[in-house]
Amino acid sequence: MGRKPQYPESDLSNPWRIAFEAGVRKGNIRNQQKKTTQVMRRAMLTVALDLQDLGVEDPASLDEQSWINLAAAYRTGSQRTEQPLEENTIRKRKEALTQMLSGMNMTEHLEFLREWKPKVVEKDVRWWTREQMEAMNKRAIQMLRNGEKPARAIAHLLHFQIAPRRDDTASFKWEWINLDEAMIRFRASKNGKICQVRIEPRLIPLLRAYKASIAHVKGGEVYVFPSSAAGTSGTTKTERLHVTDKSIATWLAYVRDSTPFDIPQYSSHSYRHSLAMRYLNTNGRLEDVASILGDKASTIESHYSEYVYTKASDDAWRRAHTHATKVGSEGTVQPEWLMRPVGFTSPHPYDFDMSRTAGSHPWMGTDAPGFEPGSSA
Repeated sequence: MGRKPQYPESDLSNPWRIAFEAGVRKGNIRNQQKKTTQVMRRAMLTVALDLQDLGVEDPASLDEQSWINLAAAYRTGSQRTEQPLEENTIRKRKEALTQMLSGMNMTEHLEFLREWKPKVVEKDVRWWTREQMEAMNKRAIQMLRNGEKPARAIAHLLHFQIAPRRDDTASFKWEWINLDEAMIRFRASKNGKICQVRIEPRLIPLLRAYKASIAHVKGGEVYVFPSSAAGTSGTTKTERLHVTDKSIATWLAYVRDSTPFDIPQYSSHSYRHSLAMRYLNTNGRLEDVASILGDKASTIESHYSEYVYTKASDDAWRRAHTHATKVGSEGTVQPEWLMRPVGFTSPHPYDFDMSRTAGSHPWMGTDAPGFEPGSSA
């Protein structure tokens, strides 16, 4: 038998159950995405039970001090999980509580809750350099050539190209990959945003060979990572045709840790950071990054603006400092009063084009080796 969940709905008091259901209805009215609905449902249940544990048995008795006490408990890990929460997670718990109170039309309670702000903390943006990412690419291609855990190699190459969120990667479908047009296009489950990008030419034959190898296994004609081809056991609660997001994290870590290069052990989410930095460090627009990652341009800007001095920033500097881009005419035949414009260059740490390697790899012909269906991921 499975272990009893730490936050079962049966623990809710009747007043909090009513508030919980009101919050669910509020989410339905807002037409939240399926993934958002699931996350918000868990968050509402959690924050309601955490408040109950602090003696708040009814939303009507909630006051400013009760929320402040709960936020403090979250920071010290004094709730049921006994794990300290980051400020961003506490903010999401506040959003869940706000949704329940809004569903109950408890405007007075919402007033103090909306004024509360999480502590300002340093952003945790970690990314691999272009050289480090290319080393992992070479390792993944080598794995495919040798028939070594092909699903893991393909998972890395997919994240290199478009960096999906892990749960989207786990359920990635072949219909989202157009090998003839060399395009990847799918809708992110978290927010419903379209993510799209071109595929590097050197990766097309690798994807074709992998697709052919799993076409005849269960789920392989639909999913890029079918559970039947990954050697997963049958111990999961519900049968699924594709792997889990935890499997994806394990696979990506395998490629990272087996690469013969100094690769920092960042989490799988760093693929998203790395892709964004790769574009922004080569004067890519915020809108371009947003269209690939499935985020708003404003979100990309808020996350990465302090790490990258973009062309837009440089242009703004030139407009604000008109004389900073000019020098005097001393020592020239020009009049001494004349100010001459001078050019500036903005070298980037990643100044080589990875596409130069396209077509140069030995495994680019039609005789690319296939993989045995059902081989270990």
